[in-house]
Amino acid sequence: MRDRKQFSWFSAAAKTVVLAMTILPALYISRAQAPQALSQPIALSSILDWLAKAKRDPVRFPIIGLARRIEKQGLDFNPSPGDLTAIKEAGGPDFLLAAIDKAAKPASSEPKEVSPPPPPKKKEGQLTVICEPVDCSVSLNGIHIGVTNHGELSRTWQEGGIRIAVRKDDFEPDRAGVEAVIAADKPARVVFHLKPSRASLERAGSELFQRMLAALGGPEGLKGASTLKGIGTINVFSTRATPWSAQVLIKGDKARFSVKRASQNYEIAFTDTPRWKPEPKGQETQDLGDALVWLQDYEFTRIIEKLRAPELRMVAAQLKPNAGESEVLRAEGNPATYVITLDSANRPKEIRIESSGLNNGRRVLFNDYFDKGNSHYPKDTQVILPGSGPRGVQLQFDTLELNPSDVRDTDFEVSKKRKGLWRW
Repeated sequence: MRDRKQFSWFSAAAKTVVLAMTILPALYISRAQAPQALSQPIALSSILDWLAKAKRDPVRFPIIGLARRIEKQGLDFNPSPGDLTAIKEAGGPDFLLAAIDKAAKPASSEPKEVSPPPPPKKKEGQLTVICEPVDCSVSLNGIHIGVTNHGELSRTWQEGGIRIAVRKDDFEPDRAGVEAVIAADKPARVVFHLKPSRASLERAGSELFQRMLAALGGPEGLKGASTLKGIGTINVFSTRATPWSAQVLIKGDKARFSVKRASQNYEIAFTDTPRWKPEPKGQETQDLGDALVWLQDYEFTRIIEKLRAPELRMVAAQLKPNAGESEVLRAEGNPATYVITLDSANRPKEIRIESSGLNNGRRVLFNDYFDKGNSHYPKDTQVILPGSGPRGVQLQFDTLELNPSDVRDTDFEVSKKRKGLWRW
């Protein structure tokens, strides 16, 4: 009986040992085949694979996401100059290279074999690279070494001659590269000045011009402001300031002014050519006639329509204005270029003309915009001619109506008067 119990005990123990020998290897194999956790350091092949996928599908594989994973998880390799070149050629931007530069990396493994003693270490010197006014990516002898921080990057480097180059998306350095000499007893300092590239300024200028048109209501808003009537004052600046009470009617390229000063009353119509009733006499009316031509030439909707001409190329003055500064863009053309300064609502507040002709230096100021629905029109327009003394004209509306329904082409005939608007 005792022998039988001992046999049962040994039999159970044997079964337990066999079961353990069967299960434990299976668990070990299962764990070895599990995918790597997201906390694992990232390999070079994973980076290149991600960049290749980002070219095909940047939404599902954003490069900024790759950079964040590198910053969080680190790398499982120490990037060589060849690795960095391969990453750049695969489309890696500056911020990805900066993340790789800062990422945690594996410690160098101990050599398995005894190596001969290293050659004497070459002397090193200090190099400082300055980029203004923006940070940039720095390369030494074609090797990327990092990105400036607050405009500056310092590194120790072996003594001797070296070539330094910088780059920044949307910017151009003042020099393609600089030759410098690194010496242990003489720190080297190299300064690069970067300016926005022409292509980036054109892109920003086009976007800024579209924002300006949108602020004016777009094509429909401009169309609604192309016909108007109003009452106000025309101040003519010549040898002295001369104010005229004025009633104004404008429709596209047609205009009619009814002006009064003391006992002088005139009707002036602009269709093909200016027509007066009665005929102007004296220097005051001659100055008034010149001023009305300027107002008609630089009438708000007409000058905006000129700026929309397809041959004009929009170029921003800078990619981002400094704090407190207005945004400025140039509408470059031939023979004239228009320099447009915008107000805080992205509407024109000044248009300056650059030209090789007599119009060069003329400035048109717009202020106090009147709003009706989606249309906007300045109640104050000034045309200022260049020169030492004040010369030009100012039209100020006291009352203004946009897109009136009762305006007819016959209203621009000086032989006829309209009720209401043309009654003093």
